[in-house]
Amino acid sequence: MRLHLHPELLQRLAAAYALGTLRGGARRRLAAQARSHVAIRDAVHLWEARLAALTELQSVQAPPDIVWRRIETQIQQDLAWRPAAVGAKPSPAPSRRGIRGVPLRWPQIGLGSLVGAVLMASIGWGWHQRQVQTHGEQLQSLRQQVLAQADLAQQAQAQLRNTTRVGYVAVLNDDKAAAEWLVTFDTDKQSLTLKRVGRYREADEKSLQLWSIAAGGKPISLGVMTRETLARFTAAPERVSEQRILAISLEPLGGVPSEVGPTGPVLFKGAVLKADS
Repeated sequence: MRLHLHPELLQRLAAAYALGTLRGGARRRLAAQARSHVAIRDAVHLWEARLAALTELQSVQAPPDIVWRRIETQIQQDLAWRPAAVGAKPSPAPSRRGIRGVPLRWPQIGLGSLVGAVLMASIGWGWHQRQVQTHGEQLQSLRQQVLAQADLAQQAQAQLRNTTRVGYVAVLNDDKAAAEWLVTFDTDKQSLTLKRVGRYREADEKSLQLWSIAAGGKPISLGVMTRETLARFTAAPERVSEQRILAISLEPLGGVPSEVGPTGPVLFKGAVLKADS
């Protein structure tokens, strides 16, 4: 079965795998498919990361009771070698020569077993602590990755907010139909942007002034351009729409009042078009 083609089933199996409730042949099959398919492997890793984060809610635990039960069991086994009857003469305890010929007897061996059991418990608990520390470091790394991804998402959202959403466009041509200006209008921000694409440059004592003209209406000034490549103005949406024409006239330095209207020649003009048309 191509499990990666069934997303809902894949999520259920990956969750069961991470929880440990998926066992036997089903678990082995999922593990084998995860080695071959990236989608399956990613689903398993995702659920393992989700469940691993739950361990942060757990408090520090004492060593398991089974460790102490094993120690008690070992002590009882060692004491079983001692005489059971009170007052009975202890039988000679088996012994063997230890280091430097000192006899080793069962009580001594029992104490050694106790020390060994405690030592093994300490080693086991130390290993458990190291595993917890390693797991904590992995969780910290995962947390840092999540925070980094969240930061990238915030940056992307900020860039999206700053992205211009073009609602209307226009190309302003000269009398020979050569393009001189490209115009875009952001309807959300009510921002009008003009970019020089032609070679025309006005004289130092002159200014270019932008006008919005409705059919049969009076021209309305939208602003006076500088000599920069880009010019930006704020304009109401009704001044930049499909029913209007944008035009640029050559005026005295600094332009003229809007109510006066263009006093110089109209050098460039073009119709406003909707961006998706």
